[in-house]
Amino acid sequence: MTRSTPVNELSMSNSTLAANALAINDRCPWSGDPVAADSLTLYRGHSVGFCNPGCRDKFEKASTHFDSAIEKTLTLPRARTPAAERGPINVRAFQSADMPQLLKLMRALAEFEGYLDQFKVTETDLRTRGLSEQPDFYAWVATAAGSDRLLGMAVTYCIPWTFDLRPTLVLKELYVDANTRSGGVGKALMNAVIAQARDLGAGQIKWTVLPQNHAAQAFYQSLGAQADRAWENWQLAL
Repeated sequence: MTRSTPVNELSMSNSTLAANALAINDRCPWSGDPVAADSLTLYRGHSVGFCNPGCRDKFEKASTHFDSAIEKTLTLPRARTPAAERGPINVRAFQSADMPQLLKLMRALAEFEGYLDQFKVTETDLRTRGLSEQPDFYAWVATAAGSDRLLGMAVTYCIPWTFDLRPTLVLKELYVDANTRSGGVGKALMNAVIAQARDLGAGQIKWTVLPQNHAAQAFYQSLGAQADRAWENWQLAL
């Protein structure tokens, strides 16, 4: 006697056949049950199947999580070089041969502080404005002993006199390469700036810090500097 196939069994059979025709697998990796047509998804350009939508959704969530984790590892910055491996830090006034690297550090700072689209400085500007007999600015650069690679920079300019009839040294830019931070480079650069201010007979050194740059604020406080909260920064664009 021939047994008729129930409607629900027939539907499941057709669903399984359709899923097997589309998916690269015929069994759910979670349960081992046959894949169903309503539980397919794409993975790396291929259709993969599961026994029910719950298994499919669990897989999609897991694969998205791991793909995101892998992407983060691919975009992580290079590991920092330990200070002990860099050797002693040398700080000196910048030279003509430093201009490509100095400009690169300036552009990195501009990107960090959000004005890279307005950055117009060129190597020619660095030469004509920084290496003339009466320069518009001074730049200190830090290198590791025996190396010409710039680890950081400090750019300053001088206001000849103010209310106390003494110069004020303005620290325009202080930047340390992201891969060489926490190794004393910033402190070495600041020591050079402080020595420059004393040589000029300056009464103070002034600079600005982004409100959200808490690491920089903590660093400056460790040197004995304080935020000047009595004044606001104002500007008039021309």
